Amino acid sequence: MKKEMRSLLGLVLLAATIFPGTALASENTPIPADVKPAVFNSTEEAVQYLNNISGDIKTESIEEAANIGHVVVAKEDIGTVKGKMELRLSYTTSGEGDEEHITSVDPYALVYGFPYGFKWTEDSIGADIASNGKDVYVHVDGLVEYYVLEQNEDFSYDLKTYEAPVSLNGTVSIIK
Repeated sequence: MKKEMRSLLGLVLLAATIFPGTALASENTPIPADVKPAVFNSTEEAVQYLNNISGDIKTESIEEAANIGHVVVAKEDIGTVKGKMELRLSYTTSGEGDEEHITSVDPYALVYGFPYGFKWTEDSIGADIASNGKDVYVHVDGLVEYYVLEQNEDFSYDLKTYEAPVSLNGTVSIIK
């Protein structure tokens, strides 16, 4: 029993290290309908899995438009779980040559590649066209939540919830 308590405490400390500001749900916390939690047979199995997803978060800003109409502004890889988040911008322009300028922008976040048990909640998103009419500053803030069901010795399950805030932003040059 003492070994299991140390392992569980280690899991909690590991989660707090991986996801600063983490909140752990009680076993009575309902699982959101759109989330399928990861299930582990032991604390050791959960710790091993969490160790695998605790890689460095890499954020890459992309400063130039990749194509007309839509552009990836920034993207983020979350650890080693292969989940990706992209901040994208849909835009329109008008005019030609020196008179060309951005007429509308519509930012959006694209989340893909996460295994089950993840949920993305967008808190804010926006885009501001620069005074030159050629560049756009884009931002998104939100929260990635990961739900884990851990099986106890009596075959009951405890629900653990980990949270990681995500903030992506960047400035993109639409018109050269």
